[in-house]
Amino acid sequence: MSDRCLSFRPRQGALRAGQSPLTRAERETPQMSRLVQDIIIEAIEEIRPLVEKIERRDRDLAKQIRTAASSVALNHAEGEWGRKGHRPERLSTAMNSAKEARNALRVAAAWRYVTLEETDRARDKLDHVAACLWRIIHA
Repeated sequence: MSDRCLSFRPRQGALRAGQSPLTRAERETPQMSRLVQDIIIEAIEEIRPLVEKIERRDRDLAKQIRTAASSVALNHAEGEWGRKGHRPERLSTAMNSAKEARNALRVAAAWRYVTLEETDRARDKLDHVAACLWRIIHA
């Protein structure tokens, strides 16, 4: 898995405890927003065939995965371009939806609707999305 959101490197110098490696300007660039949105769409593309397979056995779980994955993209977009006060809330919701979708795929594997190996790429993408969003929120 590539670490594309990590390619935005900080300026040289030591960081204070709790300080993000990304500056506010680096975090808020349109390029960073597009990069994260691209990774989210890639995750959805990985999830789609899994949801179709899961849906044959458990419609409710498939719907929950679909809803959580869509929520990641939509809340990210709203957070990136929303009002300043609501921005962290929307990005946090997007991050938590990524975690929900990732764990729902594990549940589907536990029920043996899909294998854990089939979900690896999608779960990796969702982990990547959650990590990128965490970095943006805490920058």
